[in-house]
Amino acid sequence: MGVWDHFYKNSAFDEGMSTHYVNLPHYICMKKKPNVQIDEQHEEMGWFDLHEVASNTGFHEYMQNYASWLIKVDTNDD
Repeated sequence: MGVWDHFYKNSAFDEGMSTHYVNLPHYICMKKKPNVQIDEQHEEMGWFDLHEVASNTGFHEYMQNYASWLIKVDTNDD
């Protein structure tokens, strides 16, 4: 999916210190949903339709960007 920059106003170390992450996201197509185990960092997880994620401001803007990118790639593959 390329190189994506993520910028945050705070960090895990200091609420007043900004953070810059360089993400290298990947995607794969699976025949069925994998059995995902959540860990101590997460309380819950769920599966969502890409169009819902891309258009619903309840999702983080970076998730919306990923979803929009995937929708565009899927549309171009038709």
